[in-house]
Amino acid sequence: MRRGSRHYLAVLAVAALALGACDELEGQPVVSVQPPGPGDTGPAPTPPPGDTAASPEAEPSPEAEPSPEAEPSPEATDSPGTPTPSEEGPPRGAGGGDGFHEGFENGLASTWNAQFCCQHSSRFVTSPVRAGARALEITYRPSDGERAEIAGDSVDRNRPTTFSFSVFLPQDFAPQSKDHFIFQAHSSKPHGGLGGPNLGIQVVDDQWQVWRRWSDHPQMTKRSQGTTETTRVGAFATGRWTDFVIQIDRWSTGDDGVTKVYVDGELVHDVRGGNMYNRQLGPYPKFGIYGGDPLRFSRTLYYDEISVVQGP
Repeated sequence: MRRGSRHYLAVLAVAALALGACDELEGQPVVSVQPPGPGDTGPAPTPPPGDTAASPEAEPSPEAEPSPEAEPSPEATDSPGTPTPSEEGPPRGAGGGDGFHEGFENGLASTWNAQFCCQHSSRFVTSPVRAGARALEITYRPSDGERAEIAGDSVDRNRPTTFSFSVFLPQDFAPQSKDHFIFQAHSSKPHGGLGGPNLGIQVVDDQWQVWRRWSDHPQMTKRSQGTTETTRVGAFATGRWTDFVIQIDRWSTGDDGVTKVYVDGELVHDVRGGNMYNRQLGPYPKFGIYGGDPLRFSRTLYYDEISVVQGP
């Protein structure tokens, strides 16, 4: 055979092998692997319904920059309306023997009795807050009756007790001549007896006011059987948090009771005398707005960092 013929046959053999390899690959999927872009840590997320996925061949424009994240509204809220007991358990510090702490981080603990009339009466907010991530907003309107409050459990009248809380009055919290409570240590009410606050913090005009009522009557049924005393302790401030500590060194129906009130760390009230009714149980705390009768004006305020501690 001539040398040229042998070369021609070799070329034909190589071509046949190539065609066979192509037949083996026919029908196999073609996988396109996209290299991760800058900052990618895994597969691209599935686009939401209605969005059009980008073509696999399309590459992002080098000029494209991610949009800045939107800042949350200073009044962003969740679960507006009447708070419900948290399904995640009590908030941090709650319970624990002699103390109870409420910061509203996980909602409202089931310990509280919410005394609200309406959906607008309360909501959790992310601003303003005293500590943590959330606080409780309470709103009262003239059509709401006489109160918008949360109430806790009765304390032991034989043990010293400290109530502490932070309250925020917004800038539009205008002075009013009608006094109303923002905190109460409310008397336990026996069957047929008279209830009402034994100790409270009120706002009247532009002032904070400490309110006390006590009686040693065994079955108090009318207010004339008790003694009431009020003391103004300084002007309230708006647009910021105010920290209260109410320290009861001794609960008493007589002259040996001891009551101290601190505002922003300063002792503003230190008195000896009665601070409860003659009841088997001690008073229970209430936080919110109470007028004794319906108020003729609206109020909104915020609570955070509530605690009740009893000593030995």
